[in-house]
Amino acid sequence: MERLIVLLEIVMPANMLVFLEKYIPAWRDSVWKLKRRFMLWLHGVVAAVCRLAILSCCVCILYWLLLSIAMGGWNLFQHTMIGQVFRSNVSPKLYEVINDLLVDRDLLYLSYVVVGHVLVVSLLLGAVVQLLALRRFFHQARGVIIYSLWAILCAKVSIGHLANAVALDTSTAFYLILPPVMAIYGTSFALCEKIFPELNFLLLIRVWLNIKRNVDIREAAKRSCKK
Repeated sequence: MERLIVLLEIVMPANMLVFLEKYIPAWRDSVWKLKRRFMLWLHGVVAAVCRLAILSCCVCILYWLLLSIAMGGWNLFQHTMIGQVFRSNVSPKLYEVINDLLVDRDLLYLSYVVVGHVLVVSLLLGAVVQLLALRRFFHQARGVIIYSLWAILCAKVSIGHLANAVALDTSTAFYLILPPVMAIYGTSFALCEKIFPELNFLLLIRVWLNIKRNVDIREAAKRSCKK
């Protein structure tokens, strides 16, 4: 830390250094506190990134196992009498959709694509929600219903590109992507909270008014001193 302060003293213009020594004599302590806060922030961001990466890998593996179990059950169902009746009389279209999803695809690659889309979209949505200060008012410390609505919103945003990527209709893509969204989006929002600030426009207006008021007070004081 001492090296950083010495470097600042060398790089800093002489007039600025004199100003700091005169009006902010404890600026070196402020630099130390700023570095400590930055390291704490960086530690929190790295921990959140690692948490999200581990969660995404686990969700991808578990989703692949879930799809594999569903494929095994579907293969058994196909060879039963009920499966034959379902194929021919009940819903041939649904039969073909399920068969295309579970039998004709690489389930590991499908899980990877689905979780990847969820991760990207949830991070983008989390960044927007954090910047607009919506997370504080409409997501943080809310109930299960609100969390479910946010998950549905994230899934709705994701299904368009996912449907094109895996060649599925939007309704099938929605039900396919909803379970990973429920597992991942909350951790993605938590990471975005640590990275991005809140652009609270009411707070910015209040800060601007305070600055303007202080400037007016200083100008009035200068005018009174001249008189």
